[in-house]
Amino acid sequence: MLIKFVKPDPRAGDVVRLDSHRAQQFIDEGRAEQVPESSAAAIDPAATATAPAAKATAPRKPAAAKK
Repeated sequence: MLIKFVKPDPRAGDVVRLDSHRAQQFIDEGRAEQVPESSAAAIDPAATATAPAAKATAPRKPAAAKK
């Protein structure tokens, strides 16, 4: 389920995809509102997360050969 957090939640304005049970809890508490799935195409997939985003890391240099 796609939801958008609303004020006074500190995540207000963030749109996330959660399992329907957890999303409904936020909606029932007044901390979020449901967003139509049709608007998902307009949302940046990187911003629509089910878990914290992994940090991008630079490729590692090969270890120096031992003599």
